[in-house]
Amino acid sequence: MKSILLIHTVPMTIETIGKYIYERNKEIVLENFLDEHILFLLKNNCEKEAIERLIKILDLAREAKRDKIMIVCSSLGTLLKKIEKNEDVLLIDEKMLEQASKNNNILVVATAKTTLEPTVNRILEKRKDVKIETLFVQNAIDEYRLGNRKTHDEYILSSIKEEVKEKRYDVVVLSQVSMGHLKMELETYIDINVLNSIDSLLDNI
Repeated sequence: MKSILLIHTVPMTIETIGKYIYERNKEIVLENFLDEHILFLLKNNCEKEAIERLIKILDLAREAKRDKIMIVCSSLGTLLKKIEKNEDVLLIDEKMLEQASKNNNILVVATAKTTLEPTVNRILEKRKDVKIETLFVQNAIDEYRLGNRKTHDEYILSSIKEEVKEKRYDVVVLSQVSMGHLKMELETYIDINVLNSIDSLLDNI
């Protein structure tokens, strides 16, 4: 039986990922580590402190002696790259970004501003000659936290549909786990490939 320790920065992803994995593989044992303060540091441009905090989190995660350690938050991707001895840590969105980088015109969508820059930078690390646009869906994350998931989803869907009316993209990247469930519904509205990180989660482990 495989065991995985997941590192979260928002509570909402714990339920989303837990349900996803349980429906597909009941043999996987999950343990969750939640740290919301590291996002506060990133939002306030305290990168040095955020890196130091992430190092401490990873040290604690290793003490649990699970088979795999995975970071769920896309905002932490760039931070992880700046830490030595990170080979044993997986990023939930790594395969998604690899797929995205194979396209020429990319739209990266996020409901948290701290996610946009790290996601764009990591795509550019994989391939420089791509065109990337970003779409920040304002207020959606607040609705999610209030429990208004339908409103959260409607904000995201309507924003993307409006964005792709005027411009042509090869792929839409749903950069956060919290919006990954919208992939199938979105593809019924737009004739563009949609990527999310949760679909490749089991491939990573």
